[in-house]
Amino acid sequence: MDKTVYKSAVSWWLWALVAIPVVITSVITVMDGDWATLLIHALVALFVGHLFFTTYYTVEGNTLTVKSSVLINIKIDIATIRKITETNNPLSSPALSLDRLWIDYGKNGAVMISPEDKEGFIRHILQINPSVEVKYRKN
Repeated sequence: MDKTVYKSAVSWWLWALVAIPVVITSVITVMDGDWATLLIHALVALFVGHLFFTTYYTVEGNTLTVKSSVLINIKIDIATIRKITETNNPLSSPALSLDRLWIDYGKNGAVMISPEDKEGFIRHILQINPSVEVKYRKN
């Protein structure tokens, strides 16, 4: 069975949004000599970094798996996907960019993802389930 992994796109501003406060507070913590707090900062930074490298989407057979570290592991039967919509919705999701795809599946299921190769991802899903409705943003 073929397995294709689609990495999450990452917005540069998201890296900055996470990195700048961590760096600034870590420098202040070092200047204060508060090593216990610095350890907590380091652990948080490692976990967030881990999220950035372990957020991806896998298509294997008829299953789409949405994975983000140990926090999210959603398995979706591609036959149940009804619609894929381009969106910039900022709600929390396993996506590291606001250039996202909203996927409606099952009776009431929905998830937002941000594959780097959106067009390739959509083509792959349509090969498996050609009845999926795809709605693109108007530019």
